[in-house]
Amino acid sequence: MKSVLCIVVWHHWVRVSCLVNREGPLLSQDQTIEVDLFDTLEGFKRKSTESWVHRAPIPASTEDLISKIIRDDPLDQSASIRAPAANSNTTSVYDTAYFLHIPKTGGHSFDSDGRRIFKTLGQGETCYSEVESQTVVTFFRDPRRHVLSQYWHCVGGGHPVPAYFKKWAHDWAEFSESEPLSNMTDKHKEGQMPYPCFNPINKQTQKMTCSQPDRYPGVIDADLAIRNMHSVSFVGLLELYPESLCVFHARASGRMPDSCDCRHRTDGLWRWHHDFGFEHRLPTDPRVLKDVDALTYADRKLYEAASARFLRDLREVEVDHGVKILCTA
Repeated sequence: MKSVLCIVVWHHWVRVSCLVNREGPLLSQDQTIEVDLFDTLEGFKRKSTESWVHRAPIPASTEDLISKIIRDDPLDQSASIRAPAANSNTTSVYDTAYFLHIPKTGGHSFDSDGRRIFKTLGQGETCYSEVESQTVVTFFRDPRRHVLSQYWHCVGGGHPVPAYFKKWAHDWAEFSESEPLSNMTDKHKEGQMPYPCFNPINKQTQKMTCSQPDRYPGVIDADLAIRNMHSVSFVGLLELYPESLCVFHARASGRMPDSCDCRHRTDGLWRWHHDFGFEHRLPTDPRVLKDVDALTYADRKLYEAASARFLRDLREVEVDHGVKILCTA
């Protein structure tokens, strides 16, 4: 990171807007990032030095898949399958894409970073059904942390929500059991939801199966969401955000940036492209987690399927380009 210029704005929370000159998987760029830190600047100090090795925690199910893909790495087993040099140029495959932005899955970051991968990038918080004919790119996130992030976004926005996450999650879990899906909206409309701001009920599945962006379908259909996910051209994981950028870049352009090969990576080069906000600690109280899991029963199935799909895509790109994108610490 060469230079940082920051402006701090105090409201119900702390917002830090910074113009950062930094290096990453694609190019050195000046980039504006915004971070909601809420109660402390400690998070910004920590995040300003965060590298690929120190990232948001990855769910155990995804860690198991990562361990397997590293253990079965064909690049370590046979030099004969190595592809041509990583920087070999091929014809661009995708110049235009549509970014299906599922809220709180790194959308503001990719709205910027994606424009260095695709020449034209549309984007919106819409339904997959409305853009499925296009080249679609989207990100998924660990459902527990996705719900937690929605809560803190609402707190940071000054919305009248409970002071404790456990009450917010519990009230939403009770509401989800009593209210028909057909009455629910994606975001709060006064008088219809227990609290304003986000509706955390299987939000990732909702975006993959809805017919109207602000409405829930009559049923939560995890199988349909998974089928639609497999039809998306580019699937990324927020927990593997830099790796996702490398996979997208290789598949979109046919080229692999040198810095995507983790065998030649340094902490100084591999900064996060953006800060995703203060990393609030996930509760350990089993009663709270039970409520969160009740809100995301379909999203958990979708995330596990998306994780498996992304890691298959990553392995194919590694083999095609003779690089290792995913390395152990």
